[in-house]
Amino acid sequence: MKKIFLFSFFYFTAFLVTAQQESFDIISYTPPAGWIKEVTATITSYSIYDSETGSWCRIGIVKSTASQGDIAADFNHEWQELIVRNYKITEPPQVEEVKELNGWKIKAGGGNFVFKNSKSMAILTTASGYNRCASIVATTNSQDHIKDIEALLGSVDLAKPTAVAEQSSTAVEENNSILGTWIVSASDNSNYRIKNGIGNYIKRQYTFYEDGSYSFVSKAFDPMMDKILLGKENGTYQLNGTNVTLNPKKSVLEGWSKKDGTDKWGKQLNTQNIALEKVTYSFTKHYFSGIQVWALVLISGKPTNRDGPFSNNKSFDNAWYYNSISPNSQAIELPGGQPSIKEPALQTTAAINPAIVGTWGVGTTVASAYNMHINEGSIITQYIFNANGTYSFHIKTFRYQLDRLLLTRETGTYQINGNTITVIPKKAVIEAWSKKNGTDNWGKLLSSDKKELEKTTYQFLVDDFGSGKTLILKAAAITKRDGRFNNSNNDSWFYPSKSKIEEIILPD
Repeated sequence: MKKIFLFSFFYFTAFLVTAQQESFDIISYTPPAGWIKEVTATITSYSIYDSETGSWCRIGIVKSTASQGDIAADFNHEWQELIVRNYKITEPPQVEEVKELNGWKIKAGGGNFVFKNSKSMAILTTASGYNRCASIVATTNSQDHIKDIEALLGSVDLAKPTAVAEQSSTAVEENNSILGTWIVSASDNSNYRIKNGIGNYIKRQYTFYEDGSYSFVSKAFDPMMDKILLGKENGTYQLNGTNVTLNPKKSVLEGWSKKDGTDKWGKQLNTQNIALEKVTYSFTKHYFSGIQVWALVLISGKPTNRDGPFSNNKSFDNAWYYNSISPNSQAIELPGGQPSIKEPALQTTAAINPAIVGTWGVGTTVASAYNMHINEGSIITQYIFNANGTYSFHIKTFRYQLDRLLLTRETGTYQINGNTITVIPKKAVIEAWSKKNGTDNWGKLLSSDKKELEKTTYQFLVDDFGSGKTLILKAAAITKRDGRFNNSNNDSWFYPSKSKIEEIILPD
């Protein structure tokens, strides 16, 4: 095992380029010849299976993410997310010493796991630099494939991505700056509270509106206090590049009784005005790949009364992280069941978020139900959002064992409300087509059946990940339209721009 890591690590850092290379994200490499290739939004992988010996190997080039801050943190994070989560390895990894090359720090390690009663190994090689983290994962059950792993690692070249600050500024502009609702929750996890089961929390929530106004709401609950505290503030904000200045107009702190002793609102007990605090923050949006969450990061020279102490997360210094609203981060409910978010009128995407306009899609390889290394076909899923508020959606399914191609066609309209998009289908059908010359090209239309219309509201975000735009749709449950989630946290679908996949060419 030790020898494997030494060889793999040496080749990765040597950057020996000897054949025609391919690229995925910031990683260029020479793929193994004759292996099955699979492409998703976050990983390009190659696999091979020998039916005679039962040996197999899989190598995955993982899309880069924002660095955790250093190579040790990046490797540990990738080990947990890519290895422990997928292969249930409980022992610490055997690791190599960190090496440096061309501004990148590189660390490799691995461990053993059991797959289908066969002893297998997983090898992780992680590179950290330029505020990015890139990894390659190799798994196999045979020493016979070590040379293939070494060959691919030996061909690797890493591009220097553009500065994170520049990426963040572009992403902010394309995603309507800070529009939407952002929330953070914190609690006191002292030993005393944990031992005595006394849980408390404080939630803080910003909502930024297109008309230049904002609202801020906070809710503080503590079993050791006789009341719930509710903070309410509203005002205007001004943007200047990646800075935002808040100009509060009114700010109050209210005391409320606890309904039945819980954190539910009872009766209002008192109210007092709070000193207005004008603050200018620098800001960016940051994607935490491990927990699959987007955050609005506000940065200031010192703590504020509004935001409280700085976050313990040191990805950014002197910062607070406000997550987008999701099923796991619900907006604060005001007394009387009032929503804390002022609902703006629905508008077309062209008016609110032109970044979503365009073609987005993902292609996947259909693996055999009996052996994941056998390619049985492909599925391409594609959205097209038009500037006039209409959309089209298509799925092309090709299977070697079927005598026909399947095509899903759906058209309708969509509406934007802050950071959510509602897809409203008007017509949806599933068509069966013959295979032209037995290939995945359209032949003749064989049948057409109506498909159930599925109105869905997603949270959405468009980001470039440093290597091209990707549309991220998030929902509380899978949809019939999108199928299974394609991210590791099982709550989102990633649709890269059309430049990343083969665009569906519809029948004439």
